[in-house]
Amino acid sequence: MFADKFNNTVDQLDILVNNAGCYTFKKYTTDDGMDLTMQVNYLGPFFMTKLIMEKLLKSPQCRIVNVTSGVYTKASVDFEDLSGNRTRNFFFRYANSKLCVSLWTKALARHFPSNVSAFYVHPGMVISNILLDRKSVGGRFIKATLFRYYRNCFEGAQTTIHCCVAPCLEKYSGSYFSNCELQDKANLQNEEDLVEKLWVQTNLFLNNYEVSKKSCESIKTC
Repeated sequence: MFADKFNNTVDQLDILVNNAGCYTFKKYTTDDGMDLTMQVNYLGPFFMTKLIMEKLLKSPQCRIVNVTSGVYTKASVDFEDLSGNRTRNFFFRYANSKLCVSLWTKALARHFPSNVSAFYVHPGMVISNILLDRKSVGGRFIKATLFRYYRNCFEGAQTTIHCCVAPCLEKYSGSYFSNCELQDKANLQNEEDLVEKLWVQTNLFLNNYEVSKKSCESIKTC
């Protein structure tokens, strides 16, 4: 496992960028039984960050930058289905995962206030490999009509880089950035409750998954 190798070879981590992401028109289920979009965009980064948090906490002042999207304000969290399997619509699969990323970032800032600065950033619409099924009807439509208006990867990375290295951002931990600037996003209804509930429920979900996976592996070896 990557986290085991990382923890055994690295003393401390000063900057972590969670940039993995995907957007699909077709619904895919992973080998873990989760929606691909939710696992790649949210659950995977959450789990990996959790596994290497000890190395981040050894840094005098580390930064965690999570890549989200401005569409998160259109989303909702289904606490009964953190795996994302119930959501069929491709837009809401993506938006819901990015809302979870945004709320998780606020939770990181709340739970690690002393030496962790966490930010969530909107890179803009970027020409990248995030669109997995480009040959689908939706993928071909975007490529033919919208790609000309998208940013290239260098342009799209600038806000992320800004949050990694710009000085004096610690006081804005838990905040949202776009175009290298702090954004005054309207708070979601009951946002503070959502932040804490998602933090607790995601940790519980992943802990239960680990236990279930280990039980299955034990049965296979019997």
